[in-house]
Amino acid sequence: MELDLDFNYLESFATYYNNLLLETSRKIVKIHEQSEILRKNQEAILDMIDEGIVCVDQNSKIILANRSIEKLTNISLDSLKNKNFDEFFSKFKCIKPEVQDMKESTRSSSIYSYNSKKILVNIVPVDSPSVKNHVYSFRDISKIQRLEETLRIKLSEKGHTAKYSFDDIWSQSKKNNTA
Repeated sequence: MELDLDFNYLESFATYYNNLLLETSRKIVKIHEQSEILRKNQEAILDMIDEGIVCVDQNSKIILANRSIEKLTNISLDSLKNKNFDEFFSKFKCIKPEVQDMKESTRSSSIYSYNSKKILVNIVPVDSPSVKNHVYSFRDISKIQRLEETLRIKLSEKGHTAKYSFDDIWSQSKKNNTA
């Protein structure tokens, strides 16, 4: 059985789809390159942040962690990847339960103890139609306190201090004035 097809039509049809496939392949390569650049930027930013960052998927598996969490917990990044977050987090003991942020009710903060360090843990959900992940940030409270102390010293050196204190307030109660 022979198909009666025009050879020129078949040739132009094949050329058209070949060009379409090449153009699509170029676009895919470009998107892949852009994706790789974004991944490297994300990795650089995460490693630069002083807070420990852990991203957990909907199955409680750790899918991302930065070097600061490694320093804070003395647990290698390789052993954290794909580990069950609940197992990792069970080593943290809650000192002060959730301090809810009134502006954003989806965020929460709590203070935990880990290896005799007080750690501020912030939790932020990352919701999308298909994924429900959570990002946890871990910050050593002693570092926050040192930063606050340094800031107070610098502000006081610049003269940014209160001129008066509560001891400077004088008042007289009307109840005690009996004439």
